[in-house]
Amino acid sequence: FARLKTTHRGFAVKVMEKWHVRREGKVRAVMMEQRMLTLLRHPFLLKLCFSFQDEENLYLVTELCQGGTLDLLIKREVQPWPPPPCEEPTGKIAMKPRQAA
Repeated sequence: FARLKTTHRGFAVKVMEKWHVRREGKVRAVMMEQRMLTLLRHPFLLKLCFSFQDEENLYLVTELCQGGTLDLLIKREVQPWPPPPCEEPTGKIAMKPRQAA
């Protein structure tokens, strides 16, 4: 989390250590992530505000979405999908022979 001094606007900052990115062979993946966030515009994707680097780290700065992690939001807000219509009757049919024996 970072805040712009002039406007006090909040941003999310992803910090990646260069040595770790290189060691894990993720250079191409990080470059692709930066490029995709730059090019794609969709309501469900974070907007990349800017990116930069220093001697040790890479930084991706995106809009800030407060209220917890996506994982917590999904667990709290998203209802589980109902089972397919054929699942329940099929289960009952499969159980009938066992009950008859």
